[in-house]
Amino acid sequence: MKSRLNDPDVIKYYNDNFISFSCVITDTAAMRQLRKFQVGNTFPCFLFIDGQNNLVYKATGNSPFASKYMDMAKEAINLNQNGNTITAYEKRFKTGKADAKSLKDYISLRENIGVYDNAKLVDQYVDFLTIGELNDYKTILFLLEAGPYVYGKTYSLIYNNRKIVDSIYKTETPRLRSDINNRMIVNTRAEAIATKNKVLAQQLSNFIQNIWSKTNYRQGFIESQREMLLYYKSVNDTTNYLREAEYFYDGNYMRISADSAKKLLVKQRENIAKNGIRGVNSLMSIDTTKTKSVFTLREAGISAPVDPIASGLNAGAWEFYLTGTKNSNYLFKALLWSKRSITLSPNNYAFYDTYAHLLYRLSLFQDAESNEQSAINYAKEYKLSPTQINQLEEELRKMKQRKL
Repeated sequence: MKSRLNDPDVIKYYNDNFISFSCVITDTAAMRQLRKFQVGNTFPCFLFIDGQNNLVYKATGNSPFASKYMDMAKEAINLNQNGNTITAYEKRFKTGKADAKSLKDYISLRENIGVYDNAKLVDQYVDFLTIGELNDYKTILFLLEAGPYVYGKTYSLIYNNRKIVDSIYKTETPRLRSDINNRMIVNTRAEAIATKNKVLAQQLSNFIQNIWSKTNYRQGFIESQREMLLYYKSVNDTTNYLREAEYFYDGNYMRISADSAKKLLVKQRENIAKNGIRGVNSLMSIDTTKTKSVFTLREAGISAPVDPIASGLNAGAWEFYLTGTKNSNYLFKALLWSKRSITLSPNNYAFYDTYAHLLYRLSLFQDAESNEQSAINYAKEYKLSPTQINQLEEELRKMKQRKL
């Protein structure tokens, strides 16, 4: 589909009314803004931002019609002129003008432009509600959609009326129910990490297990453990992270036989073929928070899905390396995981790279150099970009110079 974004009339209108800036998804200079405005993976994305760097309006998708881009621009201008912006509401609240209507309108505005970190706001909003209002289906739905902290003030008030909550989870669309749960998880996780609140993180872990346990108790246990690992990692609690991660990867990855791993890979291929990349839902899902992700879109293609057990073990091993630990017990444990990932998936350049770095940390320099060379060889066979191959070659040079 040909986009009409470059239509002369569109270009003139944008130049007359905005300071325009475009970037590609991989532009590191834009990453901070993309995270702030929760862009996610939907591109192209159009962000209209005011002078205080607050979001006014957001839209996505291309169109063969110039009117789409004109309408987006006019809507952003209209919202800004009418004071229906995040900046305008925040100014009102600073003067003490927060009330039930303004808070509800503000939360709705944020949701309409794709901003869902509204847990603190909804905790303020419920203070204005009566008992009667808390018995209303639409009110409860609004509170849930705002993504309250799990087991927090708003959450507890909502679940005092379990009958309505159960009705919502039975009658609303699967997409909306999933969005509600995800918002609560994301908001609670962010608050637990920001405040280093381990109790809140544990409550979130329990919440996640309860969600999964209705359909897959084993998966719920795994995901709840994974959540605590993410918390420890995010707050730089290396001691707890290393200890808990050792149990997690040994218990959930190392005990799975090669035959079982192959069955999971077959299932993954079937899911990808049927549903595309979004259909991947194997027992050991890939943790996309990993700094070193080997689960690339190319690897996730129908022709070359990644072994979920191998990739999970590699991720765990690499995370141990990233902690900077010099503890030989932990390093040898990670080495075992890394070795098994290679056994299960012997042609993956990233797995050899991880293995080489662990060997180097253990001062097994010659073995490290040999495996880093293997990583380079497989990367070339896989036809990675020259930049990526150069990065691997630079790692090998550092190993040989003992400067890694």
